[in-house]
Amino acid sequence: MTKPAAQRRVLAGHSGARLTLMETPAGSLVRKSAGQAADNARLRAQCEKLRRLHAAGLPCPAVLAEHEAEGVFCFDMDYVPADSLAHLIISGRAAPWEAIIPQILHLVSHFQSTTTGEIPASSFLSKLDIMLALCAQGQHTASFTTALTEITQRLRGLDWTGIPQSDCHGDMTLENMLLRQDRKLVFIDFDVPEHCSWLLDVAKMYQDILGHWCLRETALADPYGMKTVNAQMALARLASLLAPAMGALIPRFRPLLCQLACFHLFRTLPYARNAHIPAYVVQRMTALLGMI
Repeated sequence: MTKPAAQRRVLAGHSGARLTLMETPAGSLVRKSAGQAADNARLRAQCEKLRRLHAAGLPCPAVLAEHEAEGVFCFDMDYVPADSLAHLIISGRAAPWEAIIPQILHLVSHFQSTTTGEIPASSFLSKLDIMLALCAQGQHTASFTTALTEITQRLRGLDWTGIPQSDCHGDMTLENMLLRQDRKLVFIDFDVPEHCSWLLDVAKMYQDILGHWCLRETALADPYGMKTVNAQMALARLASLLAPAMGALIPRFRPLLCQLACFHLFRTLPYARNAHIPAYVVQRMTALLGMI
């Protein structure tokens, strides 16, 4: 009897990769594929990182298999039937933060324990200049360019020393935290970033919490609607619940996380697909700088 073929449904894709949900006779799995052969090395590194962290007992999908077809690398991993924390917040559903926050802190603590030194401040400053130059190549208004130049100057004047270098998640947004029905978190979409730091992981989370990156589509569609306002209130509540732990973990945590979240937001600008996103990002960066 012929074995039934796998049913496929494209889920999403980021950074040149493609995610496909596959229904096989053995069950559901997710296949992550490189967009082109040039992306193979990065995707292989992500696959190896996921294997290593899952073997260490961290809450992430297991890698099931690796493949290469027509010179393009891909790997299969467990499918996690769960909603992201970002989706819960935007949809207005209540989240069991008392169960969620300790799990986030556990992952952060794991990566903090791998600290080996500091990231040179010069690498952040040079990255700011590169991002500004890339943005200048886009079709932006004079007022946008002026605002971004002023933001860059403000960021360059901040203290970029003391940022720890360590193992990390690499893209720890609220969109990459899935909440299962048993209230257990599963972290997905681990990356191998240029700057590896547990502190930058936390700042990526604050890119959502204070920078409202996860609300970009909702806020642009209806900035003063109840859905947007309720989501902003939920993020403010999450910030207040996290504050005691963050204060104990990070000196001057609020201004520092605003600074680093602003840095993360800046890095999204050259890759914005929606023409309205850059103005939204600049607005949020201005708000973050106002909190420092």
